Amino acid sequence: MKKALAAILLSLLVPVLALAQTPAPTPEAPASSPTTPEAATATGATADSTQKKDAAKAANPLANAVQARTPEEQANQSGFQFITALDHYLGAGTFVDARYYSSLSAYLTIIPQYLFGIGKQRLVASATIRGSYEYTLPDAETGRRWSVGDIRVGVSAPALFREKALTNIAFTPSVGLTIPTSLESWNGGLITALSVSVTASRSVGTVDFRAVLSGSRAFYGQSFNGFRNPNVSGTGVTPTDSNGNLLSVCRAGELYCGTGGANPAWSLSAGGQIQWRATGSFLLYAGYTYIRSWKHGITTAVDDLTPKALDDNGNPVAKVGLGQSDRTSSYFGGSYQLNEHYSLDLGVSTVQTPLTPTGQVRFPFLSLGTWADNGTSIYFTLSAAY
Repeated sequence: MKKALAAILLSLLVPVLALAQTPAPTPEAPASSPTTPEAATATGATADSTQKKDAAKAANPLANAVQARTPEEQANQSGFQFITALDHYLGAGTFVDARYYSSLSAYLTIIPQYLFGIGKQRLVASATIRGSYEYTLPDAETGRRWSVGDIRVGVSAPALFREKALTNIAFTPSVGLTIPTSLESWNGGLITALSVSVTASRSVGTVDFRAVLSGSRAFYGQSFNGFRNPNVSGTGVTPTDSNGNLLSVCRAGELYCGTGGANPAWSLSAGGQIQWRATGSFLLYAGYTYIRSWKHGITTAVDDLTPKALDDNGNPVAKVGLGQSDRTSSYFGGSYQLNEHYSLDLGVSTVQTPLTPTGQVRFPFLSLGTWADNGTSIYFTLSAAY
């Protein structure tokens, strides 16, 4: 569970960080100043003025960072970029009792992207590749510490449209496709997932505002995430771990030996982020996202065999049609730009359900009262962009 929550947060956080830094000059843009004393002399400028401008750039890394901090700035870039981030997440349960609840994981994210234009409009084609490793004892049946995530590819159009009459808000649409490369997706039978989103952004002075609305549709070869009974599916081999132990006990006539629940069919999310460029190399940010999912129904009709039990909210545990679930993801922290290529981030992230089992609204930015479940984590990130 704790690895799944951290993976969910990472899938939300990395696209934000990937758009969180200002651009380098584009190849098409003319040079605003000579880059060498010889060139300065040839154009009538002095070597001293060039050195002053270079010193000003060094004092303001955010103005020269390869990564874009806003969609508007990304719209001015072009060419191939390579972005990578190494994240470390330390779960809050570690501070409750490290013997039972400790959680420390590393995530490596690689994002190659190509920025190009069609007419006057810039487009960004990208792919996201992720992997993770847990240093602490993993909560997996097989004790596997490493995990490879799904590959996500997509195209976006930074600042495609700007409403200039009243709000001066820029809109950035994007579409995406998931390629199932993780063991979890293979086990769940994922074929692919399609997503579409639109980002509304505006900057006021040194403060940047962003709101995102997105939806996705996942396609599976089966309704449930679980092990199929080999005697029913026809393989005749019960899954085992590396030591030959059964991963689950299969009962005769059951389609699944064990299940992690129904696979999600649709999801809708809405969120926002605010960031303040405090200095030439340091910024603060905070974000919040609400995610609603509709899952494949556990039953298609109510009969005498349908469970009559109710959950904590008074709803039937056996739902007809699409089941529903929701969660929130939030984060706050700071980012320091070391130079045009490298930056450091330190912050706190929380993934949890918006309501407690008794129906009370949770504080969105910290898992207060439930620290041991590692819903809240401290993260440290080293990012590089070329």
